[in-house]
Amino acid sequence: MSRSIKGQFLKRVYGMLTCREIEGFILAYLDGELTRKQLTTFKIHLLICRECREYVEAYQRAVDINKEVLRASDKTYLKDIPDDLIEAILKSK
Repeated sequence: MSRSIKGQFLKRVYGMLTCREIEGFILAYLDGELTRKQLTTFKIHLLICRECREYVEAYQRAVDINKEVLRASDKTYLKDIPDDLIEAILKSK
């Protein structure tokens, strides 16, 4: 069943999130910021929808990889940025 057809079906189920709505909640979900009711509804949708479950898993992997790259990266590249450029950027705020 395609996401759009599944989304139309899920929209008719009281309190259920559609696939499109899942995308809007993903950051709050990964950050642990959903209410208990939102979290329950989110997880029920993931149990029903393989495509969204795979999407959330891939999104989480991407976030984890980015965090690891940032942690592991050598911060010496910051030394190559001219001080006057940094000052100009800070003043523009």
